[in-house]
Amino acid sequence: MLVGGSKITSNFLNLGLMDEIIITIISVILGAWIPLSMDMPKETKFELIKTTDYGILVELYYKILK
Repeated sequence: MLVGGSKITSNFLNLGLMDEIIITIISVILGAWIPLSMDMPKETKFELIKTTDYGILVELYYKILK
């Protein structure tokens, strides 16, 4: 498991070292927008495999398609 922000996520995606990604969406506006991915030179396709609703937040589970 890897927990991190957009910079580390982009690096691991570009190296092909990730097979799943979980995105957590919190329904509270905290301030400035933070991009999900900073440096994506190639197109990455995802398949939504599961969602979990916890009330104030939702987790989206994606499989990374190769």
